[in-house]
Amino acid sequence: MGIQIQTMANYLYIKDMEKNSSDYSNQQDSCQGNCHFYNDMGNGTIFADDTSLDIKFTNFTFNSDGVDDFTNALSIGSFSTGLQSDLTKILEISGRDNANATRRPKMIVIWGVNETDSDAAIEEGIDNAISGNPIQTDQQVYIVNENGEHYLGTFDKTTVYLNQTWLFNYVLSDESFLNVPSLFTVLNVWENRSLTYSDIVSQVESFINGTIY
Repeated sequence: MGIQIQTMANYLYIKDMEKNSSDYSNQQDSCQGNCHFYNDMGNGTIFADDTSLDIKFTNFTFNSDGVDDFTNALSIGSFSTGLQSDLTKILEISGRDNANATRRPKMIVIWGVNETDSDAAIEEGIDNAISGNPIQTDQQVYIVNENGEHYLGTFDKTTVYLNQTWLFNYVLSDESFLNVPSLFTVLNVWENRSLTYSDIVSQVESFINGTIY
């Protein structure tokens, strides 16, 4: 975001703002600035934060609240955030016209993840649930269910723990779902698409924790 720390700040929050400059009138007396904006920035939902700023420049990754708010804003064309920090410290926040292009604020939006990122996210989710368990890549699986129906598919990641197996497949835009069913609690299949990295990690971890016995 092009934020330069001159002295140590205790915290910096990026928060939701309900309104913008067209909604608030100028106010110059009680707080030597616009109190409406100050209050709006102070009471918003936290989208990202750093509580131990000790580097010259820093980037922030929105949490799920920030991602959801941004996604909802796409349909109305308006998205606002505010910064809240320790007011006894000094921060330099560069504008879009800063002569040094590397210091200009920018927002990078990654919609979904690619295959490399999804593989890493699945592995992270597995490790969060069953730490250190072996993980296989591009494992081909052939099963026959209780009705005699046959299924064949290659999964991005698989892991076996005791007598249970989990199969994970993240479906890219040019791919189709394998639609391989789970078999009781012995074989557990997860497939999904159009997720963020953190969503994949969370879903994989929750899926294992919800099916392990």
